[in-house]
Amino acid sequence: MKMRKKLGIVLVIGLVLIYLMAINVFGYSYTTSLVPDKTSVAKGDSVVVTIKLSGIDAGNGLFNFSAVLNYDTEVFEEVTQASFEASQDNGWTVSYDQSTKKMLFENTRLVTTEQNIGTITLRAKSEVSASSATIGLTEITASNDADQIPGTDISTTVQISDVSSGGGLNPGQNTTNTPGNSLTTNGLNTTNDAPADDNFINEIENMIGTNDTSDDDVPYTGTEDYVLPLIIIAIVLGVISFVNYKKLDADK
Repeated sequence: MKMRKKLGIVLVIGLVLIYLMAINVFGYSYTTSLVPDKTSVAKGDSVVVTIKLSGIDAGNGLFNFSAVLNYDTEVFEEVTQASFEASQDNGWTVSYDQSTKKMLFENTRLVTTEQNIGTITLRAKSEVSASSATIGLTEITASNDADQIPGTDISTTVQISDVSSGGGLNPGQNTTNTPGNSLTTNGLNTTNDAPADDNFINEIENMIGTNDTSDDDVPYTGTEDYVLPLIIIAIVLGVISFVNYKKLDADK
């Protein structure tokens, strides 16, 4: 009976630890925004889309952002590495795999403040029949010093016309992964952000691969990989604890 009681205590402690770990993982978050520099683009003209990060709540900050670019190839000319420009003022660099449409932004610092990380320039084809086109990001993932944190797919739409209306996007029209929350301020610099440790940067780079032009997807070893097993373990331990409790109650 004493052994069963001790076993029950150990299982309860294990459940508490797993619960605390799950809370920590699920607590990480950030908001990604796509903001085009115009609401309408003329045939043969270009639209510049800015990628912004805000609402960063990821421990010590983020230093890595990757996503797959989705755009209508019937409307826009093919996007290449030259179509991207990283926000160097904020410490970002960018690489793009044209075959997989995967972009990878990296920073030597851990960023915690709202900021632009870069832009994508898309040029509309001269002969286009569509009246609008959607530009989006899928498979969004950002990394802090311990985990890879998945984001939510986002998109924005621009009109295609014979004459561009020009002008910036009106506040509230940009698309983010947080319903009802529109990003309306400019990106901030990261002069006060904590520098990332070289050792963990090297470890993460080894995980995702140093060849950014590889056809292979960036390995994903973050939240979704181990939260589900933790939940399953928690359920199993809970069942065992309940059974042991019933046995102890019956032995009294």
